Amino acid sequence: MWAQWVGIAIAIAVGDWFAVALDRRRMGYFTKPAVMVALLFAVISGARALSKPAPMLAWVALALFFSLLGDIFLMLPKERFLWGLAAFLLGHIAYLLAFNMSAPRFDFWTAGLAIVVGLVAGKYYERLRAALEASGKKSLIKPVAAYLIVISLMVLSALLLPLQAAVSRGGAIGVAVGAVLFFLSDALLAWNRFVHPIPHGRLWTRMLYHIGQIAITVGVLLIANATAI
Repeated sequence: MWAQWVGIAIAIAVGDWFAVALDRRRMGYFTKPAVMVALLFAVISGARALSKPAPMLAWVALALFFSLLGDIFLMLPKERFLWGLAAFLLGHIAYLLAFNMSAPRFDFWTAGLAIVVGLVAGKYYERLRAALEASGKKSLIKPVAAYLIVISLMVLSALLLPLQAAVSRGGAIGVAVGAVLFFLSDALLAWNRFVHPIPHGRLWTRMLYHIGQIAITVGVLLIANATAI
């Protein structure tokens, strides 16, 4: 019954947004990781409903697990930013593998999407790098660059999914939208932290992150033809 777990994840996510908006940090210590736990159970439940193993779901489950670790590292009283960055990096690699179960097509649309994603990520990195240098945080430049490369490849892979004829169109669009929202969440987080504070930045970051993860999870479950019962 993966749909029920997704519903639970949505309900907890809404509760978490209220926790962030009202600055209820103790409540957030539960709600933030609980969303990923619920989504992880949704994927496990969906995989069990299938008649044969689904490698895509296995990789997504691993991505959600690393996302859970990343959430925990970033919300500790003494934050572990680099540890969180590393955990999410591994999560994006898992997503990258999940979205490339078959070789991507190479044509005009692939090239166009690759150029757009590359230009957006490149321009964003230029601004972020300048902010890191100005604030004396040059040690973060290389880790952030590596992370941006991997998440950009993940987003590109997700955007290419709807172009695959053998993939559920609705599920693929869900994955693509979720990946873009995940990217925007991370971009907003870094901008709010290193470039310039954004009004309600933490809340917008959390909302984009949760909606993105939920969309990716539902999308891959639809692609895998997991039946919501």
